[in-house]
Amino acid sequence: MEMKLPGFEPGHNFYANGFPTDLRVDNQGKVDLSDFPRQSHSLTRKYVETIDRLSNHYHTVMPVYLPFTNDIDVDSLSSWDLDYASPESPIQLIDVDPASNEYGRRFPLSVSITRMVDKYRPRHLLQVLPTMGVPLRPNTTYALIVTDATPLSDIHYWHQDEQLAAALGVDGNDITLIEHVDSVYRPLRDFLALEAIDPATIVGATVWTTGNPLDKFYMGARRIAEKADRLQDLPVKNVERFLDYPEYCVIRGDVELPGYQKGVLPYVTEGGEFDWDETGAPIEQYTRTTEFVVTIPKGLQMPEQGFPLLSYVHGAAGVARQVYERGDFDYYDLSRYPYYIAKEGEGPSQIAAERGWASSGLGQHFSVNHLPDLGVMTILAGFNPYNPNAFSNNYVVITWEAIYFRRILEKLRIDPDLCPEADPGPNHTAFRFDTTHEVSMGQSLGVWGAALKVAADPKPYDGLIIGGSGGTWIKTMNSSFINRFAFTNFVVHQYLFHAFDDAHPFLMLTEWAFGETDLSVSMTEMMQYPTKSPPHVLSYSGYRDEIFPDTAQRITYMALGADLLGEDIGTRDDNTMMPQLSLAGAEQIAYPTGANFPTPFGDRLNVVMRYRGKNIALLNSGHEVMFEDGEIKHQYGCFLEYLGNDEMPIMNIGTRQGDACW
Repeated sequence: MEMKLPGFEPGHNFYANGFPTDLRVDNQGKVDLSDFPRQSHSLTRKYVETIDRLSNHYHTVMPVYLPFTNDIDVDSLSSWDLDYASPESPIQLIDVDPASNEYGRRFPLSVSITRMVDKYRPRHLLQVLPTMGVPLRPNTTYALIVTDATPLSDIHYWHQDEQLAAALGVDGNDITLIEHVDSVYRPLRDFLALEAIDPATIVGATVWTTGNPLDKFYMGARRIAEKADRLQDLPVKNVERFLDYPEYCVIRGDVELPGYQKGVLPYVTEGGEFDWDETGAPIEQYTRTTEFVVTIPKGLQMPEQGFPLLSYVHGAAGVARQVYERGDFDYYDLSRYPYYIAKEGEGPSQIAAERGWASSGLGQHFSVNHLPDLGVMTILAGFNPYNPNAFSNNYVVITWEAIYFRRILEKLRIDPDLCPEADPGPNHTAFRFDTTHEVSMGQSLGVWGAALKVAADPKPYDGLIIGGSGGTWIKTMNSSFINRFAFTNFVVHQYLFHAFDDAHPFLMLTEWAFGETDLSVSMTEMMQYPTKSPPHVLSYSGYRDEIFPDTAQRITYMALGADLLGEDIGTRDDNTMMPQLSLAGAEQIAYPTGANFPTPFGDRLNVVMRYRGKNIALLNSGHEVMFEDGEIKHQYGCFLEYLGNDEMPIMNIGTRQGDACW
């Protein structure tokens, strides 16, 4: 039994030297995918071509493959991911980059083996997936090693391939290595020597270097923020009082936003790419006008710096007005989307106003405001795997628009006559918004916009509130029955009896192609490796979420480093948060809590809480608990109140919306 290396050049067998491997990377960081399997399948080829245009080394979230001649007995290996982070583990993924601050770090892993040949994989292919929610670091060299302590199926014995032995520097091997091969394996050889690990015990290995999937996305965000900061005349018109509720006034307007994707909307099979200038800024391709709303709390005097602002990002097929529309379930209307109509006026704007906060909503990219003729079909337009060039870029544009609009709101002045029930205060002739006290909020698809703008915007946010979150793109496509069935049958087009596991090569391509908007990557950077003041984070996980099940949601909470606060609903591995969150170092803690998460910028509140759904129109699915439960509204209302008072947020068991805080 061995890992056979037929040579050190890409050949007829894509997996021959392991994958990923720096043997496939040229001097410019391009990865050779020319022999990726099943490129006769048009979408496979399309995804490979997308990655070929984007790739700069490897993604930080991807499976690792090593080919063997017979089966490893994975059933005898540990099923607990964290066991593979031990130096005693027979399979290890290790940081071997001498320039890394985490040199020698070993990662939790999920391990599997292919049992049959399918359209993408041979038999006996070892698949090692770093635990999702614990991504690798960017611009870092890693090695995967398999030792001869790994159990084998049936009566087989390990044998070290001669070329692998040469690459690892085993004594007595007379194979001469070319310089490229020698340099690729050198970091692993040096690590083995430093740790006094006998290279003769290594029966499988690959070495590769990650790139940074966020580089261009975040650079574009910085350039767009600078562009908005330079605005002299705000691209805003038709600002008017629109609706009136007991707690607040609704003011609407229209705003012109720059767009950056090429081609013809909605980019069904082509278009959606960016062009870039020499400064790293995306080149503007069009402008569009969309609706925005802001709400002003009544009966209050505006603080000196302006009203603190709850910035709401709507979900799929949403509109700007959902910031105040998304209240409790009221009645059915099958002619509308969502068909379960909420009590208008009782959405996040109401909770914000009760705590002295203004709120805002924007008709974002691919919203119904943007594409009104598509209506509910904007869900499919924005979640379209048939155009990998546009898919992730749509989420990038949602983020960039929000960053641009934030600076417009910062400069916007609202005529007090539009909300006479509020007081601008002495020496002020207009209402304004204090974006140094701003909290971003989003649910479902809105989590991408709400969370990514906090991560990518150079200017910090005070807080982030999310619920109904997806995870990595791998798990987003492969967690719910609906998503898995659709992706398997209508995108990958594979036989039903072939495995569609998280390490599937097409899912690897998907994750790589969309990697810049993988929530787990940005959330890890934002909270665990912050370069600016990170937000306080309040997350909600609804039990029995049929859109993004717990197996997808918890990846984002792991990346955030969030502790589970209170009860963990559920009894199975696929419907609980713990112990899975502990793979990322989190704990289950009791109410009340605050300052539970240390950062270089000071302690933060960073928790996730679980609730059962109460919307009968959704069969009590947990996807929308943020809009249904008075306890939750009390909790995030107090979150806003604490932050508005420049206090550390304390989180306790919620009571009723509007109740006093703890």
